[in-house]
Amino acid sequence: MNVLEVILNTIMNLKETVLKLYKDDIKKYAFWKVAESFLSKEVDSTEIKNCDEIFCLYLKTVSEVTNPECFMSVVKFIILYRECMNKYGWRKFGKRLGTTAEEMKDIEYTSTNNTEFIPELSNELVLVYLPDYNYVVPVIDCINLTVNFCEWLLKNGFTCVTITSVKKE
Repeated sequence: MNVLEVILNTIMNLKETVLKLYKDDIKKYAFWKVAESFLSKEVDSTEIKNCDEIFCLYLKTVSEVTNPECFMSVVKFIILYRECMNKYGWRKFGKRLGTTAEEMKDIEYTSTNNTEFIPELSNELVLVYLPDYNYVVPVIDCINLTVNFCEWLLKNGFTCVTITSVKKE
């Protein structure tokens, strides 16, 4: 499976909906630029600097253990998570990072920050952001992928935040 090809095809399929801003020139989509650069070389995990690179490492890892159909769903999920982080990240974490959403309005959160706070955005992802995109990846699948992704982040030292789910009885 060609990971870059799957990512590009997925981005192209989402450009009319999730990625409306980039529909004229998908090569301007920052995540594509990072994926193209990152996945075309061997990378030492200690050199990884931001969310976008960590998303790419996760996709590379998952691509090695899953089938193409499942992998495409994971790529869609990561793109949705990324877009959610860029929409809500500065508002939610800006104060902790010593800035404001207004000051950072032209800078994508995922291009400048690591994944330390990603698990803290899980509720916004599932409850606020994803319902508008349930047709892209079903919310129940995204919940499972969120748990898997956040556990992977924790296991690989990219966050120290854990997520928990509470089941109603």
